[in-house]
Amino acid sequence: MKTVTASDYTVELKVSEPNYRAWFNDVYKGPSGDFQNGVAPAMSFKKHLRGVIESQLTCAVESNYLNKRDQLTMAELIAFEAYNSRTDVLKEVKIADI
Repeated sequence: MKTVTASDYTVELKVSEPNYRAWFNDVYKGPSGDFQNGVAPAMSFKKHLRGVIESQLTCAVESNYLNKRDQLTMAELIAFEAYNSRTDVLKEVKIADI
């Protein structure tokens, strides 16, 4: 497992009122949403954003991997697959906190 800490950086995500209201009504207060479990809206929104960001970044990593893989010769592909089977190669994005 390899961890990259970017504690010196801040990313600001502006969420419009209509988008927040849509999330609040459709996800938070939706069937099996966090509202029914007594989770505060701010915590629920934070968890939701983390999941969306992790998913999107993981998809980008996978897409980059597949694009590179499709452009290789057989010998390069064997070496590439061996390298990517290592445990220290990024395969999934996880965010510790937002």
